[in-house]
Amino acid sequence: MKSFMITYMKTKIVFLSFIVSFIILVMVLLSTVNAVSYEGYGLRIYSPYPFYINGKLVSPGTYYEGFGEVVNLTFPTYFYKDSVSRCYLNSIDLNESNAESNTPGVLELYNSSNSTIIVLNTSDFYETYVTPRYLQQYYVNVTYNLQLPEAPIKSGWYDSQFLFNIHLPLIENISSNYRYYTYEILVNGVPESYFHVGSPLNIKILSYYQVYEKFINNITGYLNGTLVKLSTGWYNYGDDLNLTSPLYTGVGSRLIIWGNEVGNFKLTSPITFDDNETNQFYVNFTSPTFIKSNGLIYETTGQWFNESQKFMIESSYPINATYRYFSEGNYPRYCVGVYGPMNITDKQVVQYLLTFPVQLEVQLSNGTEMTFSSQWINVGTTVHVLPQTAYADEGKVRYIVPSQNFSRPEELQYLKQYLLNVQPSIVAMVNGTNTTIGVTWMNAGTNVTLYKVYYINSTTRMVLLSSNTMSFIVNSPMNISAVYQLQDLVQVYGKYSTSIIYSFNNWEPYGSTVTIPPLLSYDKTLFQLNSTVNTILVNSPKFLNLSYDPFNVTSSNGIVNNQSNSNFTFILVSVIGIAAIAVLVYTVLIRRNPQ
Repeated sequence: MKSFMITYMKTKIVFLSFIVSFIILVMVLLSTVNAVSYEGYGLRIYSPYPFYINGKLVSPGTYYEGFGEVVNLTFPTYFYKDSVSRCYLNSIDLNESNAESNTPGVLELYNSSNSTIIVLNTSDFYETYVTPRYLQQYYVNVTYNLQLPEAPIKSGWYDSQFLFNIHLPLIENISSNYRYYTYEILVNGVPESYFHVGSPLNIKILSYYQVYEKFINNITGYLNGTLVKLSTGWYNYGDDLNLTSPLYTGVGSRLIIWGNEVGNFKLTSPITFDDNETNQFYVNFTSPTFIKSNGLIYETTGQWFNESQKFMIESSYPINATYRYFSEGNYPRYCVGVYGPMNITDKQVVQYLLTFPVQLEVQLSNGTEMTFSSQWINVGTTVHVLPQTAYADEGKVRYIVPSQNFSRPEELQYLKQYLLNVQPSIVAMVNGTNTTIGVTWMNAGTNVTLYKVYYINSTTRMVLLSSNTMSFIVNSPMNISAVYQLQDLVQVYGKYSTSIIYSFNNWEPYGSTVTIPPLLSYDKTLFQLNSTVNTILVNSPKFLNLSYDPFNVTSSNGIVNNQSNSNFTFILVSVIGIAAIAVLVYTVLIRRNPQ
């Protein structure tokens, strides 16, 4: 047990000693680290290429400079890997920021012929990194098939990944008539216009030297041996141009250049070609035919026409107003556009003109049935007009046509009528005869007069109240609006004994009423109508004889003697007289204003 305790104590002492030693070691290390951090360094310089420190050439790598020193660093501008690849010093960085001459601590910063020199005072720096930044460059070799006044790309060194973006074609005008025209760029033999520099490049720029030629009209010619369409524009300097006229291209077809510039030309200067070229085709007519071309009408058997030129095969060539020549053949459209050689086999016949005022159904002697109002007919053909009634103007005009034949221009025999619309029907004087007209067809030229008063008989008449016309000659369809009033003669006679004490004789409107006065005064005597009827309805002529008696005043107790009670009689007679006057006034008003 004792030995165990001794062993235990020894082991514990050794362990504690180890712990203390480790702590002391750590403290020493920490003390050393703090001393280095405190002292530090002024500059840490790294370069992937050789450079100079205070005039001494050093190898690529990392170098340190302490505090309180002036350090002169020289970095070469270029490092060539080979003749077409190099590195180029782009900048010198201090802690990854571009060093400038006015940066604190920079005493000098300048370029010599092939290097950049920076002089630094390390007193102003603490652990500052100095790094030269080199860029990869490749040599681009540019050649031209023509020497351009201003090259779009020049030979030289270009940064890696430099972008060329060239919009073709490139045009460089020397003057208004000469220019350089760059049409293609070959990059290592491949056509390119958008590319990056990722390696040494061989670039070839292909251009034309061109001259401006003016063509007033587009013409066809041989350019460097190829048949082309020529127009105003730029042509390569020295091109060969051949203009030949006429140039036959086939049977019935040719090219014509109208102008003075015909022959061979070497395009080395501006030329104005005032030529007019047309493609022509030959049109043959198997028999003489009248045509219209370029505003002229003439007879031809064949001629050359310009391409797309149109001519009119005259369907008619007038002999006079009613006879003509007419072309029949394989071109019923008559208007022909020339787009190639043609053979026309038309023939001409003589025709006469038939004109009708309205479309009529006819039969030709060759059996053809037609309907027309104007038609040219071949001479020798007879036209038979069928008997018919033809309508025009939306059915308001008609022609009554009898059967007749034509073999030359003649006037049609017909009766022309117009539709008269009269609502309601009325009696009018038509060509001197009383005629009832309503919806009526009348011959052209008919004279019509409306009556202001038309007597049906001696006791009935029609009185015109309003009309849109009174007298007219029928020369067009008409709508007549006439308002008539039917009137009857009303005669009423009132008698006393053999004397006529009341008379009413007047024309009254049909349907009106006439009132007969129940009391009237005649020769200072008051008379009373001896009838239960005192109103007449006018629905026919009326003739009435009525009787009147002297008026007697009676009371409820019988007859009153006017001498026994004169005041009462005077009052009663006054009342009756007033009533009689009122009746007379009413009657007059009714007569003047019939219902």
